[in-house]
Amino acid sequence: MNEIEESNKQLLRRLTKVIVEGDLDDLAGHPGYYETRTRIPELRAGFPDMKVTVERQMAEGDLVCTHSWFEGTHTAQWLGIPATGRRVRFQNVAIDRVEDGRVVQHNAESGWLSLLMALDVLPLAVSG
Repeated sequence: MNEIEESNKQLLRRLTKVIVEGDLDDLAGHPGYYETRTRIPELRAGFPDMKVTVERQMAEGDLVCTHSWFEGTHTAQWLGIPATGRRVRFQNVAIDRVEDGRVVQHNAESGWLSLLMALDVLPLAVSG
């Protein structure tokens, strides 16, 4: 791995923590996080103790893939769902493109389905 790829991985580890635990203004210089900056405040409000753990990262050229786990307690309304008091854990996989130290593209797939099932909003289908 070259120095730029390692630097990009460090940047994404830091920004992944910022999304959940830091000052969202730190994302302002990263146009790839525009939509994230608009959606994260509601998630933080519903799960104020949310923490993130970066499980694994891979980098190739200007791309960084980050697999992380989010964990928190649903203590306030989120997406119209009243607080349940349930502790949840869900994963996220993101592929980010970094140019000149800035995230210019952010694509992520989060475990929203498992989160909604953990909150008992969606039933877990069991086949017989």
